[in-house]
Amino acid sequence: MSVVSATRRMMSELNSLLDKKVIIKLKDGTTVKGELFGFDDKTFNIMLKNANDGHNDYPLMIIMSDYIAYISAAETPLFNPDEFAQIVIGKLNLREADVKVYPEAGIVVVLNSIKISEKGVEGSGPLAHKIYGLFTEYMESKKKSS
Repeated sequence: MSVVSATRRMMSELNSLLDKKVIIKLKDGTTVKGELFGFDDKTFNIMLKNANDGHNDYPLMIIMSDYIAYISAAETPLFNPDEFAQIVIGKLNLREADVKVYPEAGIVVVLNSIKISEKGVEGSGPLAHKIYGLFTEYMESKKKSS
């Protein structure tokens, strides 16, 4: 694997954590929990919303990358693009070539015109409407099982 693809994969994983709860362990041993609100892709400085360090609550916190020991996800994403693509193929009798999965971006694209991610379905028409129904059903079942 090239350095470029490794960097792209890391940025993709950080992007997938945006608006999700994360745990950040600082080099001094402090643990900070909060919602990843943003990050600088050059310096890896991190911005958290609704952060808590075990003692205090902060509506917004910026943590400089020099102080970070590690970052971990505090919640598992509900949407699995590979799993959802198989549901779409099976339920709508589409060819596998008509459904593309981009795991690094967390999206599924159907017939190059309908995009599905954890945030919802983008597209219009009868097929998009059917996919929206499958998506709603899928997400409800994932929420019940988590």
